[in-house]
Amino acid sequence: MSSSDQELLKKFVACFSEDGGNPLDEGVLVVTQTTDRSALDPVYAKIPERFPDLFEELLLTYRWHGADTGTFRIYPNPPGADLSAFLSNMLRDDAIFEACVKSGFVPFGKGSDLRYDPVCFDMNKGTHGRRFSIVKLDHEQILCNSRVKVVEHLAKDFGALVRSVVESMKDHQR
Repeated sequence: MSSSDQELLKKFVACFSEDGGNPLDEGVLVVTQTTDRSALDPVYAKIPERFPDLFEELLLTYRWHGADTGTFRIYPNPPGADLSAFLSNMLRDDAIFEACVKSGFVPFGKGSDLRYDPVCFDMNKGTHGRRFSIVKLDHEQILCNSRVKVVEHLAKDFGALVRSVVESMKDHQR
């Protein structure tokens, strides 16, 4: 991973605010924890494609409980030897997870509007380098009508989403 990507992720996690999870240790929301790449194997056994490189590095480098970025809430990835807690959060609602994956979407968070709408990688339109667009789906359409409906396109890929969150935080600090 390039040093510019590392710096971008560092700025990104600095934008996290608490999302109902407990702070890790007296107010520390995010901790750095290097995790072996093999920890992704159980996650990849459940989804059709690998995550974008930048998202992999986020999961393998940082740990957090519930975190809100202002744009979306990312599933918790608390400290531990593996990524089982993150995977458990992905799988928390079987009906939503199964409908999403069957339709080519992989959830990794929820909308920031406190609704239950999953935020997903759209793996239907992958480009070179696993640069999947980021979308928000309507959870009610999934649960009530067994239909996957995109309600918002959040970014062209995960890197663009991260840069957008970082820029938004800069704007709020001015």
